[in-house]
Amino acid sequence: METSGAEPRGECVRCGYATDADVCPECGGHRDGPHQIRVRCRVVTRVLNLFAAAIAIEGGIALVDHFAPSADQVPLVPGVLMTCASIVFQIVAHAVPATLVAIAAAQVASAPWFLVPRERRALKAASLLILTFPAYWLGIRTLALTAPGIGGELAQWIYPFVALTSLTGIVLLFRGLGLCCDRDRGGAERTFMRYLWIGAAIPAGGTVLISFSTLFVLWQVSQGIPIPARPLEATGNNLGRSFLILLIVATPALWFWRKALAEAQAEASSATR
Repeated sequence: METSGAEPRGECVRCGYATDADVCPECGGHRDGPHQIRVRCRVVTRVLNLFAAAIAIEGGIALVDHFAPSADQVPLVPGVLMTCASIVFQIVAHAVPATLVAIAAAQVASAPWFLVPRERRALKAASLLILTFPAYWLGIRTLALTAPGIGGELAQWIYPFVALTSLTGIVLLFRGLGLCCDRDRGGAERTFMRYLWIGAAIPAGGTVLISFSTLFVLWQVSQGIPIPARPLEATGNNLGRSFLILLIVATPALWFWRKALAEAQAEASSATR
């Protein structure tokens, strides 16, 4: 008989065997109790909401760039005020979505998933790497107010390395999400989520390659080497579009995962009544 206050009996995620042990004696899988299901369901819901908010913001910026590429340069207010307003708008537009995704990575890293320490550390590293993009925009655009020449020069040379770190963080996040999803209830039915990080690496690698190619062209220009076409411009648009594509692909898969956890939570709640 269970003693009062003992944790209720759970079941193995892999084979469904009822057990009180953390590791299933039948197949070696992990025990999954009602409390863990509730916590993971809340975390997946938060991640889903954070991704949706990032998509809304980054998608809105993409539409503005497409239909009104000079919208942030319209002289609604004169002089320095317009410069400040434009820079603040760009910082918020490009930094907030990445910050929301970094918060999502931190949420996943702290939740009760079935992860080994190395995999959990990778998720924490993903959160820090993604934050390099907001830090880049905040630092460069703030510097543009005080020293426009230096700010523009630094933006061109630092951007490729920021693209490398931040998109590496995104790939690590999707890798961690795939592991968590695969080891959760019904994970065998969500194979797409398991290998999503591989698909994420394709646009991420393309963006990084373009960024470093641009850096090479700028170096050629600085050395006086003639090039057949005008130099490419390194901007945050390519990186922002990569963020947007990856989030749009991942969000539907997260919704199905959350649905499975919500159903399992409802079953666990009814079983304890």
